[in-house]
Amino acid sequence: MQIRVLFLLLAFLLSHITYGQLLKPCNTLKSVHNEWVTRFQKRLPIDNPLRGSLTLYFPVKFFITSKLHDQSGTISPQKLMEEICHLNQLYKQANISFYLESQPTIISSSSYEGVETEFELGQLLQSYKTTNAIPVYIVENALDACGFNVIFQGINKGIVLSAECYKAKGALLAHEIGHFLGLPHTFQGWEGIAFDYTLKAPEHWENVKVERADGSNCRIAGDGFCDTAPDYLNLRWSCSDSSKSPISLVDPMGKSFFSDGSLIMGYALDPCPNRFSKEQIMTMRAYAEEFYPTLFKGDLPAKINHAMPVVNTPLENSQVNLSNGVNFSWEKVPGTYKYIIEVSPMPNMALITARYEISSDSLSFITKQLINGRKYFWRLRSLNLFSFCSTVSKICSFSTVLATANTDLKDKTYSIILNNPISTSEGMSLNLADEQFPLQLILLNNSGQTIFHKNYSQYVGHTNLSISVSAFPPGQYTLTVRNAQKTQSHSVVIMP
Repeated sequence: MQIRVLFLLLAFLLSHITYGQLLKPCNTLKSVHNEWVTRFQKRLPIDNPLRGSLTLYFPVKFFITSKLHDQSGTISPQKLMEEICHLNQLYKQANISFYLESQPTIISSSSYEGVETEFELGQLLQSYKTTNAIPVYIVENALDACGFNVIFQGINKGIVLSAECYKAKGALLAHEIGHFLGLPHTFQGWEGIAFDYTLKAPEHWENVKVERADGSNCRIAGDGFCDTAPDYLNLRWSCSDSSKSPISLVDPMGKSFFSDGSLIMGYALDPCPNRFSKEQIMTMRAYAEEFYPTLFKGDLPAKINHAMPVVNTPLENSQVNLSNGVNFSWEKVPGTYKYIIEVSPMPNMALITARYEISSDSLSFITKQLINGRKYFWRLRSLNLFSFCSTVSKICSFSTVLATANTDLKDKTYSIILNNPISTSEGMSLNLADEQFPLQLILLNNSGQTIFHKNYSQYVGHTNLSISVSAFPPGQYTLTVRNAQKTQSHSVVIMP
């Protein structure tokens, strides 16, 4: 019976894994100076050795393997910006902030072939020198783990992450940086151990005292912090709405409790992990002061630029002749190392159909790749080494046309489409009162394929003609209206 219960429990926990299904979550078992952390914990609670109001700014240096860099969109510059933005949001409670030491460095993927141990990886990483920053290596596979800290000859060489597990707005990088700054897992001592959690926990497990639910041994057992709940769960698990584990655990005294899924140093699945405890924060700041005194900076605010990028052209509601190309231009944003132009058929930019990466040396970009007769919306992102969350311009709209004989350009504001964007449930309403019959209606998708084609010999209906779009996926389309006198094209946006 117990074996069956254990099997069902493991099946429940593993069924909630959404990424890294074949990978261990974290291979960092102990902090590099675990003895120092243990000694520091005996002094808790104490005032923060570094003034709590002083923000610690840590530089981070990313290294990305060439294979991942070549795979479009896998580890994009924008994804890195979003990750650091989220990382800073998670560490805001600790008054710790991160910035880029420099642009990401691309390293050879072939150099990782044949590397099978953390020792070999540590030797390899010795060859990648960086300035005074936290090194983060994103590789295809981090030795069958989602991530870990590389401890080589007693020195922390940096953080290695598997691309399979790396995602924006996740807690993986925050978790590994927590290890880098001295924090153990909340379930310290249970790493890699299979246990039937329906049973009462023993007093000791792998030579580590097991923490009791009443907190009576919190300073000498488990992770050593008294403001983190006991935790024995060393598998990925999905927390409840109250951030608690889906099952109750039993401590050595026979008392039931639930693990806290909100703690970043545990193994709850995203988006549950979102905080550090006060004692964990004190430890990270003191650890940084002890071992990385030259790593953090106190003069970064002067470099942080929260100003939104200012765009110039295309102007709002302008009409652009594709014969000359669409010229995007903007004002210089100090500190930018790359600009990204995003183009969408939707006012809320929910669907990005074109993205262009521009070097910091340029303040304009011309493309002829957009489609005639469509309304577009665009914005500009500024990728900055020091500012990550507020680097997007306002959204502007423009329409594309071609000055040809069979294209109606008499009124740029005129459209026979009465509702645009269009909900899939409401259908497309057309006003054909001013059109001459017979005529054709042709609807093309974004790839230029015809998905609707119908001939009308005479006007049917009182004022409007309704066409169902429920069978068409959300996105941007082109409606062409053609009769003997003219051909006109209109941009159509179908919303979810």
